[in-house]
Amino acid sequence: MRPPFRIRGVRCMSAALAAVNVAAAAVGAAAEWVGVTESCGRREEAAVGAAVALAVVRIVAMVGTARAQEVTALAVVSAGGGGEGPTAEFAKRETRVSPN
Repeated sequence: MRPPFRIRGVRCMSAALAAVNVAAAAVGAAAEWVGVTESCGRREEAAVGAAVALAVVRIVAMVGTARAQEVTALAVVSAGGGGEGPTAEFAKRETRVSPN
């Protein structure tokens, strides 16, 4: 069984973007948790919260996209040399990010 995450399979730019997003989420969450924003107004606190939320959304979207890309690539490889790609039904079912 393959490990769920291999850095070798991740492009350098994607790994850098993920690291920046993780850092942004961590710094923003730490600032909120420690109370650095106590001297700030509501607008500044909302901006920090929005930046943290956006970084988390980007990370989730990257993971979902990577999963969909991997499943599609595996389907193409498993189809063999017949020239056929995955069916539309397979692509819909396997690349769905949400649980519904």
